[in-house]
Amino acid sequence: MPRMPLCGTCLLLVRAQKNNVVDYLDDLEPEKRKKLIEFTVPLARKRRQENRKKDVQIKAEISKRLANKLQKKKTQERNKLERLLRTCDIGKVSIKEQIEFEDLDESVLQSVNDILAGKIVGHYMCHLWYDEDSLEKTVYHAKVEKLLKKNGGTYRIGYWEENETYDNAEDYDISKYALAVDLICEDLVIS
Repeated sequence: MPRMPLCGTCLLLVRAQKNNVVDYLDDLEPEKRKKLIEFTVPLARKRRQENRKKDVQIKAEISKRLANKLQKKKTQERNKLERLLRTCDIGKVSIKEQIEFEDLDESVLQSVNDILAGKIVGHYMCHLWYDEDSLEKTVYHAKVEKLLKKNGGTYRIGYWEENETYDNAEDYDISKYALAVDLICEDLVIS
């Protein structure tokens, strides 16, 4: 019988009659019928438990895929903002004049301009990163160590976890545009 979690007993009886289960049980001898029922009830219980486990696994997989899909969409939006910031930086167009950045606060715009101008060397920050393995966002502390001019505006930043210190920092090279977008998307706080 297919799984029907929301059906009532009357529907189950109709389904049993359609499959001729009731007629089959009526035709059996009482002793055989009792043995068959004693055998099938625990078997059905095991089957329901297996189905529940499988449902939990399926729901977990669906939520994982949904989280990955949402993160990919956010990454695409971030890449679009990065390209826009590059055109603002190269084309001498003010960031304020762009429609996408109209609703930004003045302090955020000033911080974005500072990032693009290379003025945040030596500053400490908190950076929120998405971990694809655990599907969670993790907060890292960081210090901007230097601006690498040869790479066209890439910062070398030392990152460490909350329970660590700067001595345990691991260096990463991050584009100034990626940092600016993280600040705009509120995944970065500069102190």
